[in-house]
Amino acid sequence: TGFPGLNSMPLPSRFSPGQLHHLVEIQENQGVQGAAGAIVDDWITIADGQVYGFIQAASGFERLNAGQIRTAELSHLIVVRFMDGITPKNRVKWDTRIFDILTVRTEPEEARHWLVIEASERVV
Repeated sequence: TGFPGLNSMPLPSRFSPGQLHHLVEIQENQGVQGAAGAIVDDWITIADGQVYGFIQAASGFERLNAGQIRTAELSHLIVVRFMDGITPKNRVKWDTRIFDILTVRTEPEEARHWLVIEASERVV
C-alpha cells in the first residue's frame, strides 16, 4: 500500500553528495527451497549494491493487530546515486534495519543523478 502524501515528497532542496553518509545495501530475494519443500526468502546484496545513501524519516503510524501485538510502520525517503534496475521487488538494508521499497524515481528525471526510493520500515 503506501503512505498518503509520500509519493509527492520532493528531494530535499540543495541536496549534495556529502549527505550520502548511510552505508546501505540494495538486496533482492533469491527465494530458495526450504527443507519442507516450500520456497523461503533468501535476501542477498546485489552486485555493486553496497552504496552510500541518505535516509530521512517521513511519517509513521502505530496499530494493534488482532493478536494485540503493537506494530509500527515508518515511511522513509532514501536517496542513492542512480542505479539501473532497482524496483519495489528489491529492499534496502541499513545496519539491522530493513526498508521495503514502495516506489522508485530518478531526480532530476532527465539527468538520472539520484535514485529516490520511498520505503516502508516495519517495526514490531
